[in-house]
Amino acid sequence: KLLQSNHNLEVANKVKDEFLRMMHHEINTPLNAIIGFAELLKISSAERDDAGAEDDVMAASEILDAGWHLHHHIDSIMSMAAADHHDVSLVREQVDLASLIFGIRDLSVGKAAKKMISIETEIAPECGDLLIYCDRARLSQATDCLMDNAIKYSPQNTKICLSAVCSDQEISILVRDWGPGMNEDEIKKALVPFSRGDKTLTFGSEGIGIGLALARLFTELHGGQMKIQSSPGAGTTVQLTLPRNNLT
Repeated sequence: KLLQSNHNLEVANKVKDEFLRMMHHEINTPLNAIIGFAELLKISSAERDDAGAEDDVMAASEILDAGWHLHHHIDSIMSMAAADHHDVSLVREQVDLASLIFGIRDLSVGKAAKKMISIETEIAPECGDLLIYCDRARLSQATDCLMDNAIKYSPQNTKICLSAVCSDQEISILVRDWGPGMNEDEIKKALVPFSRGDKTLTFGSEGIGIGLALARLFTELHGGQMKIQSSPGAGTTVQLTLPRNNLT
């Protein structure tokens, strides 16, 4: 019975993997076309001077936002599926730490503005003009997941702090929000892929419950660890700590 159960699990996993690969292709192909045509529509509309041009630019922007939002979720799901098979690797390059942080801020400004949330960015002086040897895409995605969560759970008219601090041994990237916060049980649940924590905290918010799990995965691939400090009513701070000897 045990052998049969193991065999059934292996078959189910293969079916799941094949389904995900097929859906990745079948969804991404038309999605890329939609995104491409929406970009062309936005550019051509912006060059017009008739009365409906501004409305067309806004409509194209909405299509683009929705398209990239779906694209992000598909890539996140595929990354988690690859992690199940230990099939995620890093493509390292030299990256300016400050440039990475400000790039993530720029990606988040538009989303935060919709809730009138301001983003404060701080690079500690000891980080200087530090160049780190990392997978820029993976580390950016990890931090972007944290920013998405912070924006999602923060009330309107608040702020989020994105910062970097450095020591001789470690480099840390921190995201701090003033949202509802979590207790210990909610933190554990939030780290489970496709879990979205307490429903009272996620009502009306978007997401598939994969952000924290992905952030931890990509941080651990760099030899680091993710720490969460949070309590109900006091907001949340998530810290990605990376060993400096593995990055410089």
